[in-house]
Amino acid sequence: MSDDKQLYDLFKANKAEFADNGFSKRVMRRLPKRNSLLPQIIITLCLISGMVLTFWLQGDSSLYKGIQEMIVSLSYAQVPSFTAINDYLIVLLLIGSISFGLLYSYDKE
Repeated sequence: MSDDKQLYDLFKANKAEFADNGFSKRVMRRLPKRNSLLPQIIITLCLISGMVLTFWLQGDSSLYKGIQEMIVSLSYAQVPSFTAINDYLIVLLLIGSISFGLLYSYDKE
């Protein structure tokens, strides 16, 4: 334990900092921008497949019913049912994935 403290004190006492004169910023500016479309393609495919599966499995009606049930139960200050919470989380995940997809595509431009 004391060896660690001695080493820490030694390195702390002999710490030297060098001015880089903007070198780091110049290096970061010269680095090529990432040009990989793979993450954007994966996000888009997952988003489209999730939407298609939702409508193909008639999930839109259960989502609507769950959201409606959740709003009614919240208006009476009750805890929503388990299915309403699941539907709410699915909607949040869908909206979140759309938001992150849009954010990622705007960030690339």
